[in-house]
Amino acid sequence: MTDSPRNFWHAMSQGFRDPDNDSDSSQDDVREGVVRSAWDLLYTKTDHLLLGSRKTPVDISTLHPEPVHIFRLWQIYLDNVNPLLKVTHPPSLQGRIIEAAGNVSRTNAALEALMFSIYCVSVQSLSDDDCQAIFSSPKQDVLAAHHFGCEQALLNCGFLRTGNRDCLTALFLYLVSVGPRTDPRSLSSMLGVAIRIAQRMGIDSESANARCSALEAEIRRRLWWALVLFDTRIGELANYRSVTLGPTWDCSIPLNVNDSDLWTEMREPPSPAQAKCTDTLFAAVRSEMGEFLRHAAVHLDFTTPALKSVAKEVEEEGGLDGLERRLNEKYLRFCDPENPLHFMAIWTARVFLARCRLVEHNSKASIPSAQLTEAQRNAALSHALAMLDGDTKIMTSPLTKGYRWLFQFHFPFPAYVHAVQELKRRPVGEHAERAWQVMGAHYDSRFAFSPLTADENPLFEIFAGMVLQAWEPREAALREAGRPLTPPRIVSRFRQKMAEMAANVQDEEQQQQRHPASAMDMVGLMPVDFGGHGLFYGVEGQDSSAETGFGGFPNPDPPGQFPLDMGAIPQITDEFHSLPDVGWYGSAYTLTCCSFQLLFGKLYTFYSVKAVMLTSVLLFELGSVVCGAAPSSAAFIVGRAIAGVGAAGIFAGCIVSMVYAVPLEKRPKLQGMFGALFGIASIIGPLIGGAFTSSSATWRWCFYVNLPFGAVSMVVIALCLKVPDRDSTKLPWIQKLSQLDVLGTAVLIPGVVCLLLALQWGGNTYAWSNGRIVALLTLGVILLVAFAAVQVCLPKTATIPPRIFKQRSIVAGCWATVCIGSSQYICVYFLPVWFQSIKGSSAVESGIQLLPLLLSMVLASILGGLTTTKIGYYTPLAIVGTCIMAVGAGLLTTLQVGTSEGKWIGYQILYGFGMGLCFQAPNLAAQTVLPTADVPVGTSLMFFSQLLGAAVFVSVGQNVLDNQLVSRLSGLLPGFDAKLVTEGGATSLLVGLPAHLREAGLVAYNEALRNVFQIGLILACLTVLGTAALEWRSVLKKAEENRREKTDAVTAEKV
Repeated sequence: MTDSPRNFWHAMSQGFRDPDNDSDSSQDDVREGVVRSAWDLLYTKTDHLLLGSRKTPVDISTLHPEPVHIFRLWQIYLDNVNPLLKVTHPPSLQGRIIEAAGNVSRTNAALEALMFSIYCVSVQSLSDDDCQAIFSSPKQDVLAAHHFGCEQALLNCGFLRTGNRDCLTALFLYLVSVGPRTDPRSLSSMLGVAIRIAQRMGIDSESANARCSALEAEIRRRLWWALVLFDTRIGELANYRSVTLGPTWDCSIPLNVNDSDLWTEMREPPSPAQAKCTDTLFAAVRSEMGEFLRHAAVHLDFTTPALKSVAKEVEEEGGLDGLERRLNEKYLRFCDPENPLHFMAIWTARVFLARCRLVEHNSKASIPSAQLTEAQRNAALSHALAMLDGDTKIMTSPLTKGYRWLFQFHFPFPAYVHAVQELKRRPVGEHAERAWQVMGAHYDSRFAFSPLTADENPLFEIFAGMVLQAWEPREAALREAGRPLTPPRIVSRFRQKMAEMAANVQDEEQQQQRHPASAMDMVGLMPVDFGGHGLFYGVEGQDSSAETGFGGFPNPDPPGQFPLDMGAIPQITDEFHSLPDVGWYGSAYTLTCCSFQLLFGKLYTFYSVKAVMLTSVLLFELGSVVCGAAPSSAAFIVGRAIAGVGAAGIFAGCIVSMVYAVPLEKRPKLQGMFGALFGIASIIGPLIGGAFTSSSATWRWCFYVNLPFGAVSMVVIALCLKVPDRDSTKLPWIQKLSQLDVLGTAVLIPGVVCLLLALQWGGNTYAWSNGRIVALLTLGVILLVAFAAVQVCLPKTATIPPRIFKQRSIVAGCWATVCIGSSQYICVYFLPVWFQSIKGSSAVESGIQLLPLLLSMVLASILGGLTTTKIGYYTPLAIVGTCIMAVGAGLLTTLQVGTSEGKWIGYQILYGFGMGLCFQAPNLAAQTVLPTADVPVGTSLMFFSQLLGAAVFVSVGQNVLDNQLVSRLSGLLPGFDAKLVTEGGATSLLVGLPAHLREAGLVAYNEALRNVFQIGLILACLTVLGTAALEWRSVLKKAEENRREKTDAVTAEKV
């Protein structure tokens, strides 16, 4: 019988035991249980040490898949995972899972953790294509969701202090599922925790297992052996000498029995099958090999040589030859090679034996005095080739498709190392030809099924270089001997891959010189519209890489642009192979729209409103045609720039047309309706664009669809827009040209372009201290100062006549417009960032979650227009609106990781409602206080102020977010690379943090975003200064004055 360790509590109480009480353990068990309970009460919040802490509890019942998927995952587990690991007992577990699936909210914590771990390892066992076919989602996304659920479930059941086998099994399966994408050093550390938990539970001890039921004892043995073998393999990958697989414990190997031979009530274990293969065959064979290895000098020499003295002498049992004989006699001779599990067991055993013999050879060869014969060298090479050949059989057989996931952990790298060393030493030896054939076949098998392609694997270059170095001596020897020289497949493919990688590196360097921004930076350059479409939210079918980018200025577009093209950007870059150009797809439009805004104000003053409006629509249509028919990325950018010029004229023209076609007292209602339409368009536009992009119509129809709308608009303008000629429009064309402020325009447009490019690139593509940014800012400021000087020195032809600033409402309106627009764009841009990064929403979901703000703004715009039309005064609504907006902005600064849905919806409604009430006021003020002739300039000035202010402050917000993230994450993670912020995505940054820091990283991210929202709050509060300074002028009184002046003029003309 196995000696059991003495009980500490029993030893402590020996001197005080009642001599009449023969019990030597029951009271000890009670005392130990009391201590455990005390610990549970004393230390209630220590489970976060590995998987992070939680500020708020997570309802993981919502993280379970649908019941139909639960059962599908369970079946995948039974098919792909259970036959190999055998750490659960399906006959008894299946009923519990079926019951739990019916009501997951009432599931036992340990069982729930086990269920989530089964989801994880089942998905991990699938190929990418199979996962996509079954769950209609990429494998990585499905795994990420189940990993999060499993982590929360493990925290719920206190896995670090657990004594529950289900919980330990869940931890083991979770670690297996994260293994392929986790640094072996990190995984080895986590496995050390699992091993310690298992030892505390006593599953490594036969004396402890003997006190359990037959079923429980057997499952404990299987779990221990699975843990030890996995820990040993990961230790090898991490270059760590794992001592777990050693002679220091006495857990028996699992019995070779079927799961159906075990049941809950049985008292005695069943007899192992002597002449048949069972469903535990693979686990039994692996454990048998592990039992040999933990006592073998060939293993202990490389781990803990001191333990060789306490290990049993395996040489007495025939060493490796004896093990091979036992495996054949007990298991392999009964196997059917056509059975998938039997096939796996046969070839796994053969690879293991070949590996052990190769290690044994190298161990002897490492002795300085060793003299190896040619026969010994040939034998060692044959062992290495046997490893590769056996692994090829496993990876290529159709029988093993569901089992290949396990061998992601077992790449036979030692065989390659030995083979290439031997081939360099004997390039034309008798086994050389076969060695290259075997390595070529193995390369094909492994890289065909590897989760990382050859050029994505960071070890590929090392691996390829090692193989190519071994080929060079053979190539030289064959050439010298005049023999035919045909490189084997592995060499030709490695050379091809290495050449492709070198070419890619050269192309990337050239691209970096031409377009220094990173791919994620370019995603961050997408335009932000009234509907905030710079984040791809609200669009179906966006590219998977289109996460929220940190780097880059988001290029706000004017309110009302129908963002149909938003969801088309990924498809456009795919067609043109133009990812480095993606930032210009938005900025080309914005630069021209903002730069030409003031010029159009001047054009509407001296030329026919109808003619300028028709020209603007025509330009927009022309730009749409060029974009839709673009044969290249450059042509597409030109089309966007042309459309931007047209859009600048359209937006100013809408207001100017209203000035001449609609009485002043009716304009508030109409402008409110226009504002509502702009908001609705920004909601519907991305959805229509997404529908085009995901259909056979292709992305080009996102632009072609503008043509019929534009044609109808041009017909309506031509037939219905009746604007009488003015004195300014009757001037000769030479005088008109002289009035266009050519000098001012010549410095304004490049000045605005320089400023916007500096804001777009600063802190993202280039550092703010970079010479390009400094030069752009300096030149931009100089040109804008020169523009201001031209306006003052040449007031008669000025684009912005200085006289209009004598009106207090114009100055106040510009201030209010800058603050309203800037605050609006900060919220509309960064709220989706908060939803995606903090709440884990997708791009589409974040768009839907922003609807409360947009819809409340639409409603308030309509109500504000109707109210102003009724009372005549716009100033009181502007003041009330900005106050409400400031309150909403203040509430947005209180957002936390755990903020409930009701709160963030309410905060948005307040903010959007306040903004809807006030954002039309500056335009109305310009129309009310300025003479009709100056209204085009005044309204264009308001649009220009909004765009320029938004560009500046969203860039400020972006840099605040970047700097705060770097500062806060550096405090969490010493040595944190700031490039992860400037080049990463909103969600990928957090995923890239170590698991135990993700919760703290989430809080840090939230706090950084709150700092950005504080900028929006400051701007909202400053808006009050502008709206309060607006003159209390009534549109009704002004309209009456205009009518009286018009009547007087007509009367005077008649007289």
